[in-house]
Amino acid sequence: MQDFYFYTENKVEFSGNVFSTFTLFIYLNLFFLVNRFLQKSKPGDLIEIIRGNYSHWAVYVGNGYVVHFGAPKSQSGSSIGGVDGIVMKEKLEDVAGKDKWRVNNSLDKKYKPLPPDEIVKKACSLVGVSLKYHLTKYNCEHFATEMRYGKAESRQTDGFCCSNNSWSRIHSWTSEILTGNFQLLR
Repeated sequence: MQDFYFYTENKVEFSGNVFSTFTLFIYLNLFFLVNRFLQKSKPGDLIEIIRGNYSHWAVYVGNGYVVHFGAPKSQSGSSIGGVDGIVMKEKLEDVAGKDKWRVNNSLDKKYKPLPPDEIVKKACSLVGVSLKYHLTKYNCEHFATEMRYGKAESRQTDGFCCSNNSWSRIHSWTSEILTGNFQLLR
């Protein structure tokens, strides 16, 4: 195997072939994106489902299933606060539908996650339970983070809805991309 040779003309020679650094950059990025895409969800992972202006959150419990919390469909348009929500276990593909989703355990640097089997057991034990749903005080993201970390937190409402400061959400996403915590959307 031959070594890389770097030239000042912005070219790279590899195994007798000459590639521009841009082409090499593209190949390397594609390698990392494909590698990330092939990573599988593991039990206890948090799943973020991108739904346009907001994200829906769930806990992956294995075999293609997630446990998630939300207001009943009949009340979903008016679920700002105080309505009864329900904890549900469903196939990830059914919950996500045509929406993009990703594994998002980005709070792992802030909080120590509970053991995966404990996360799954805790989430599954609440399936069918009715809880008070509130858009800013206890929503699907609060539920998911409480299952994984033992602390209910919603970055999308803390940094976006409540303070009307979209910059904190953008900053959060940018930080995730730069630190490598940002997962490829599926």
